[in-house]
Amino acid sequence: MTIPRSRALLRSAVTVSALALLASPAFAQKKGGASSGGAAAELNAAAALQKAGKAAEALQKYDAVIKSSPKMFEAFANRGSLYLQLVNKVREMLNEKGDLRKSYMEVNNIAEAAKIDPEIAELKKKEGEYMAAALADYDQAIKLNPGRAELYYDRGTALAEAREFDKALTDFDEFIKRSPKEIKGYNGRGLVYFDRAKAVRDKLKDEKRVDAGIQASKADFEKAIADFTKCLELDPKMAAAYHNRAACNALVLDYDQAIADYTKAIELEPSNRRAFKGRSEIYKALEANFKATGERPKEAENKALKEKDLAEVKRLEEEAKKKEEERVKAEEAAAAAKAAAAKPGAAPAPGAPAPAASPAPKK
Repeated sequence: MTIPRSRALLRSAVTVSALALLASPAFAQKKGGASSGGAAAELNAAAALQKAGKAAEALQKYDAVIKSSPKMFEAFANRGSLYLQLVNKVREMLNEKGDLRKSYMEVNNIAEAAKIDPEIAELKKKEGEYMAAALADYDQAIKLNPGRAELYYDRGTALAEAREFDKALTDFDEFIKRSPKEIKGYNGRGLVYFDRAKAVRDKLKDEKRVDAGIQASKADFEKAIADFTKCLELDPKMAAAYHNRAACNALVLDYDQAIADYTKAIELEPSNRRAFKGRSEIYKALEANFKATGERPKEAENKALKEKDLAEVKRLEEEAKKKEEERVKAEEAAAAAKAAAAKPGAAPAPGAPAPAASPAPKK
């Protein structure tokens, strides 16, 4: 039986709640000193810098806050989230390496990678350093405040990014136990079960043991399905949960349910081209199966459905490209208008919109 390729699950960019852990008045009041109040203000300033994308400045501030207030768990949690953002920045740079990155994946250590591309080796080294720092900070935050549920979610997210699946599941279990009504806990745990199952399947596939991989990964895929189903119980309009459950159902060969879930995801998000792509691959697998069994009408039906979905994927990609081009042009026009307005006595740039009037002050 033909098995469709696994589509990537829908994931938001790595999200952690720690950045929301700004120092509250309660913290300063509890410590009681002016220095504590100052540390709280510095922590909030560091978080603002992080949010603005000024990583180096934010890191310096977090370091200073931790030095002055070593028992301030929020500072460790926030710095951990910053390190995790840096991990993903490095991974984006690695992805841009394309074929060279694939070559790196075929070697076993940084020394060998350096022979292919020294920059890749350096990026991989940085990735490891940032990840270790993030996990160390989350460990310390939990040590200082083991009762804070959000910290287990954050560390679980980091552990999942580090592919330490068993440890990540332990943290998500703890978060769910403390916050059983929070959708993100079930979604996060479902993603970990999926990733662990996929890792097992890919390993055994590489060893030419495809059937063994299907059997070995089935239990984790089913656990992921259960978690995404729980998400839908809590929020029936969560398109990502339908999409993710569809990807799992495809890999346990429940094609009918996979199609139903992709269809529901599309119903909720008509512009979700990844759902169209995923569903097209199910139709492609069914087309191949019916071709093998000689069922020509069903083969033709699934081929037509596949091609229809692929045409929609192409249309949505072109639409997205056009919107991006329009966004870039609008930004360039706005920048030109701002530059023109900054020149004393200068007229607005040709074709640029006039600067918006300042709002009247509120009374």
